[in-house]
Amino acid sequence: MATKRVTKRRHFLKKLAIDLITPQMEERLTWPSLPMNLQVLLGGILQKKRPLHEPSSDPTAKKKMCNVPKG
Repeated sequence: MATKRVTKRRHFLKKLAIDLITPQMEERLTWPSLPMNLQVLLGGILQKKRPLHEPSSDPTAKKKMCNVPKG
């Protein structure tokens, strides 16, 4: 009888923990600087893929390099 109660409690606490941490994991999955190994780990837990950000085709968005003379 006590074992059944412990098992129910364990399942309840596990579900509660997952429900509480899921919003934070979803938010972190959208961070562009999140390391790839964490993206894969969070994606596996959440069963989602991180949305890929396509590079901007706007020419003004590109940074220009300039040559500075040494002197």
